[in-house]
Amino acid sequence: MDPPIQLVLTAPNEAISPMMVRLPMLQVLIGRELKRLQKNPSALLMLGLLSAIALLMATSKPVQEAGPPKAKGFWIYYDKETPWLAHLKEHPLNDPPVHVLSQDQIQNVDARGRPVFAPGHCGIAVKHQVKDGQETAVIVAQFFGKSPDILYPFWNWFWPEVAKFQTPELNILPFNVPMAGRALSLEETPLSELVKTELVGTLLLLIVMFFTCCHLQVSFTSQDRERGTLTALVLSPARLSEIMLSKYIFHLTLSLLGCVAVIAIMQPASLLSPVLWIVVVLTSIGLMSVGTCIATLTKTQAAAALLALCYMLAGSLLFYLSTKFSGFMLIRRAAFENYSFLLLYHALKGPLSLGQASGLVTMSGLVAVWIGLARTTFYRYGWR
Repeated sequence: MDPPIQLVLTAPNEAISPMMVRLPMLQVLIGRELKRLQKNPSALLMLGLLSAIALLMATSKPVQEAGPPKAKGFWIYYDKETPWLAHLKEHPLNDPPVHVLSQDQIQNVDARGRPVFAPGHCGIAVKHQVKDGQETAVIVAQFFGKSPDILYPFWNWFWPEVAKFQTPELNILPFNVPMAGRALSLEETPLSELVKTELVGTLLLLIVMFFTCCHLQVSFTSQDRERGTLTALVLSPARLSEIMLSKYIFHLTLSLLGCVAVIAIMQPASLLSPVLWIVVVLTSIGLMSVGTCIATLTKTQAAAALLALCYMLAGSLLFYLSTKFSGFMLIRRAAFENYSFLLLYHALKGPLSLGQASGLVTMSGLVAVWIGLARTTFYRYGWR
């Protein structure tokens, strides 16, 4: 009995090295994982459901919502010619048209001196505020008639154009601008404006990767531990490096197949984006490492599944709290999912080069840390 005990004690100290991985043994271990999946086909129901959701979104027309009343034209009246107003003249909104005029050109005014527009027309007044001989702010007041929502298309053009010309001395103070008339923050943006193909595609990809790389990894590994199968594998000719690598290859393959299905349905042009696939691989490996840590630090399958669910819910809560409290933003920056979400979204939205993929290096470093933690926990505790 002494040799087997000596084998078990020395196996966790094995280092993961390409020289120690034997391809035939790796094929046997991956085939074992595949047979387990064949015996539990219900595990793939989630991938089928997510693909069906992507297919319905790609083939269905969006529900037409009652939008704000449409204006026939917008007018901007100003009291002083400035470069940023000249920029607005050079980049006008054409549908409906925007007219930028001096207040001296106003022809119709009411008893209060406010401009009177033709039916279906509305606009804003721009007044430069001067204090002690210095210009301190720009006051923007709006005139909209019955409904302020009529200015919604105008604000969607006005604020981005102003942002392009933003300078330190340009301080614009909105006055009498209702929240419904513009979208300056996430809370102010209508839900219909947020639900875009890129955002839904990003969420579906993250769900696919979490399910295949974290949930299934936790389920299969903790099941092996609970039944003692993993200990038996360690006592077999298979090395720990081969056992761990086979699990990673198997779950990474599932993740890639699921992501290919979602992207091919929702955004086929993004299939050729190298940045997208780099992020998918990094995210998948990171989630597999998280799943490995969870599965090896819990003794039962039920506890491991509960901990994986808590990880997902804690991540969602962290992302929400980080928009409200700056302290949670520091924690969020230490999560590789934070960079994954933004990079996936921009990669699906349009062509993204490696030079434009800010945060990719940081994300790679965080994933490397998780790989190290997963290796340490699996070698010390995962096989017992």
